[in-house]
Amino acid sequence: MERPTYCTELFCLHCGRETPHAVTYIYKWLKSISCLECHLTIARSPQQIHREYLRTLPVRARELIWDLFNEARHRPGYFVHRLPYRLTIKPLQISRELYAVWVT
Repeated sequence: MERPTYCTELFCLHCGRETPHAVTYIYKWLKSISCLECHLTIARSPQQIHREYLRTLPVRARELIWDLFNEARHRPGYFVHRLPYRLTIKPLQISRELYAVWVT
């Protein structure tokens, strides 16, 4: 799975000045930062990413349940219309996310 990489100007510890850097994410978790001039890379270990992912998973699940509850209460027609789609897509999204996080 491709990881989103963004290019930005950051201060490089090795070069001692602002240079272009590639910042790589796995979904919303920072994976690595690489200087494009001297190629210094600062990366997080897979264990750090796993811990952060597992720490945020219960919070995200509670937020999803709360959002669904509010939508069912305030927009019942839309909720019922979208429910079959969500029941098929959400497990796929979570499995893709788990795969991306664990195969870092």
